[in-house]
Amino acid sequence: MNHFSPITRNSKLLIGRNNIKSVSQRYYSVGNKESITPELAEGVGAVPEQIKNKQQRLESPSQFVCQLSNIKLFGEPPLFLDKYNRPVVEEFEGSTRLAYKSIIKNIRNGHILKYKFEDKNKIKEPVSAFCGFWSNGYYHWYVDYLPKIRALEVYYQQTNVFPKIILRNPTQWQIDSLEILGVPEEKLLITEKPKLIDKYVLPSLPRYVDRDKPAYGYVPSPSSILWVKNRIKSNLPNVSKGNREERILITRSNAAKRKILNIDELVKKTRTLGFKPYTLDELTIRQQIELFSHADIVVAPHGAGLTNTIFSEDTTVVEIVGDYFVPCYYVLSNILGHDYHYFRAEEVEQDISVNSNSLVKYINSLM
Repeated sequence: MNHFSPITRNSKLLIGRNNIKSVSQRYYSVGNKESITPELAEGVGAVPEQIKNKQQRLESPSQFVCQLSNIKLFGEPPLFLDKYNRPVVEEFEGSTRLAYKSIIKNIRNGHILKYKFEDKNKIKEPVSAFCGFWSNGYYHWYVDYLPKIRALEVYYQQTNVFPKIILRNPTQWQIDSLEILGVPEEKLLITEKPKLIDKYVLPSLPRYVDRDKPAYGYVPSPSSILWVKNRIKSNLPNVSKGNREERILITRSNAAKRKILNIDELVKKTRTLGFKPYTLDELTIRQQIELFSHADIVVAPHGAGLTNTIFSEDTTVVEIVGDYFVPCYYVLSNILGHDYHYFRAEEVEQDISVNSNSLVKYINSLM
């Protein structure tokens, strides 16, 4: 089998949403087109432009799950190519740019010419893969990847086969989250070895991708977020028992950026309001689920820890933001029915400095 055709000759050949149905062996629809109109955000300081951009009707597309034949998975970063060496764009976070960037990088590091794929080594059973560019990001894992289990269940309903899922160097929280969602361990295939897959099962990302996204950018599927939340909490029925009285301050003390420079001062002053500081990467995923299931108020700098508000109910969320941030938790809070507030802070290089007196005063007004 010819393992690669020059990218210069095939630069217009790819598998994207515009043609994926026509090249699929199987194709099933999952859910419907959705929309949400976020409430106006309140907070301290001028409303960030990033939030203003999302204060309109936001849409997410209907989803699908399909089965492709003869998909090659190999390289670093991982490549997903069909037998004609066309990249499967959906597996590159829906980005044509990332697809070709990955191919070029693999040409430079020699992986493109290194591997040969023979039919005798082909995986015959249905296989999917959760190892895209952003799969190790906590937020993207919950809003882009775990919702794919919902689509794989649709595939199972149609074929009576639940695919194995390839993972590359997974974290423990990724493995634990799949287990909590109900994916048995024998369905996980942890490997970095190149694979030729006869029946590659591809669930779509639960959002628009680069070629069809609206001007306001990516928006997660509300029903997918709620599906993940409800499935996890139904599989862990005891974690939500008790009162919602936790007042959580996420510290980000171990983060590489967006740390609060005066965190010790902020911890001391928020303790007077009953807050406890948490460094979330020191907790297991089950501990984080239980903690946020009992959250009354969550205060945090912009960062992945706010993804855990998926497990909260009717919670007040105060996001501390610098000049640059992505309003994903503003949208997420609106999907989940939380009371979202922003607090503008001073950006110091890649970290932030917080006016702790002003923040404590604002939090107190919300209680």
